Amino acid sequence: MTGEPPPYEVRIDERQWAEIATWRSNAQEALFEFLRDHAARTPTAPLPPKLKRLRGLYSGLYQFRVDQERRFIYRVDEERRLVLAEYVGPHPDWRKSRRRRITP
Repeated sequence: MTGEPPPYEVRIDERQWAEIATWRSNAQEALFEFLRDHAARTPTAPLPPKLKRLRGLYSGLYQFRVDQERRFIYRVDEERRLVLAEYVGPHPDWRKSRRRRITP
């Protein structure tokens, strides 16, 4: 059987959805378009300059630049074909945060 593999499931928790609900509609649309067209199909494929794979302490995470102020940070579970949101919100201050505790 040929064809495309099934899409990735994108998981965003209630707290993150509440954050997204506070955004302007154009920022929400940009995120939803990214989730539908990229994250659900090819979440680890480069998408310069909007998407980058993080390194160092944050290795294994991907950061999507929604707009100048907002970021969507996620990890990918290839085995289960999941995109798991780690952080949704203003650009984090990387100097103050620890792995898995990304803070605005």
